[in-house]
Amino acid sequence: MWDNGRNSKRVALFIYAFKQTEKEFDREALAALEKEVERIIPHLSVFVDNRHRNRLNVCRLKVMAHTYIEKYIASIWVSETTNAAETDTRPTISYPGITPELFIPLRGHLDYWYRGKQYSTTQSTLFAFLHENIYTDLSSLKKFVIVSFRSRALASLLPFISIRPIELIRQPIVPARQIFGESSNELQKGLVDKNEKQIIAEVLDFLQDRFTDISGFITEVADEVGPDFSLQTIRQCTNYSYSTIERRFKEETGISPKKYLTLKRFKSVVASIIETNNTDWMDYVVRFGYHDQSHFIKEIRKYAGVSPSQLINQKNLLMLRPDLSFLTKFYNEKM
Repeated sequence: MWDNGRNSKRVALFIYAFKQTEKEFDREALAALEKEVERIIPHLSVFVDNRHRNRLNVCRLKVMAHTYIEKYIASIWVSETTNAAETDTRPTISYPGITPELFIPLRGHLDYWYRGKQYSTTQSTLFAFLHENIYTDLSSLKKFVIVSFRSRALASLLPFISIRPIELIRQPIVPARQIFGESSNELQKGLVDKNEKQIIAEVLDFLQDRFTDISGFITEVADEVGPDFSLQTIRQCTNYSYSTIERRFKEETGISPKKYLTLKRFKSVVASIIETNNTDWMDYVVRFGYHDQSHFIKEIRKYAGVSPSQLINQKNLLMLRPDLSFLTKFYNEKM
């Protein structure tokens, strides 16, 4: 119905591009990729059987789905021990940010302190959003999994949940079963005796089963704009007014675009400070677009509760995390 006027040109261009892609599609490369996937993903090998092409198609679909949800998942961290935590008895701090995480205890329990209250749990827990600093004690955990979604606030959760983001802003830390149902408990029990590769594969399958093709405004714009994710570039890319952008942000993240971008910058700065121990504060002012050094220090204090110098000496969860990326860990690991 909308194929008229200027849109008909777009449709014609799309059809032409699609046909050209079909002609130029490298089917040999796809076959090679399928073989490589079969080699490095043992849990999928049961689906690969040349005598039954339908099973091979299932394999293809599963691989494609895993590749697609990579847009929403940053890393999967599987820890068998917490030696780093045991040598330092201080609680581990995490700061306010826009990275939702699913924490799955497998052996032991998690203790954490948030907004003046102490909690202890053996259940899988979704940390959807942090309004304030949270302190965790990992010393009672011998095995756990942390699924980190991409740093797009609650927008990264949209394809996997049915609850509205605003509800998670009101209750940002919630048992996983309230979001994913009793199947999250079954997942947790099933992972206890699995090895690292099996755990990653089963977690991905679990998320894939709940995946709906709802990319959302934030994810689509982030893919289009790339690293230069600012209000100015968003407006240039979409031609939307600020009020429209604000409405879309609040619908998908529960917060305003200004707060989203402020927390995104804060997260990047904290990661850089912890990784490099660089104390040249003017370097951060220039690189991350602060007005001046006073503005930089004020923002760090607002969200971290300490000065940049004190932040370096805090025991941060980022210090304990291995250098994991989703693609490196799942697809390219040496067998």
